Amino acid sequence: TSSEREILKERIFFDLRSAVLHPGSKMQLDRKIKLMNEYPEMRLRILGNTCDRGNEEINIPLGLERAKAVKEYMESRGIESSRLVTATQSSYDPLVPNVDEESRAVNRRCDFEVDRK
Repeated sequence: TSSEREILKERIFFDLRSAVLHPGSKMQLDRKIKLMNEYPEMRLRILGNTCDRGNEEINIPLGLERAKAVKEYMESRGIESSRLVTATQSSYDPLVPNVDEESRAVNRRCDFEVDRK
């Protein structure tokens, strides 16, 4: 349904150089967990993203840490590890151009896709 698609589209945002989940992010993740409990065959790909601050040596691991933080939270709430795949897009898939701090904040995120494997 459209409400389920909206839940999956909700992004999780992070502070600069951080992979710590905000309290509000946990509420968004709880909605995804509820949806996954309703559809036990569903698998999610969690994609960690960064802004353009830093270089690949920093951003690639940071994107993975963000995806891992999301995965660990979801696992702690009962979602099986095998249903969650993590990856990083580092700074290579910005939502908006990294022109100022506001736009960079939008790019520090995790996106979610249904994993069709």
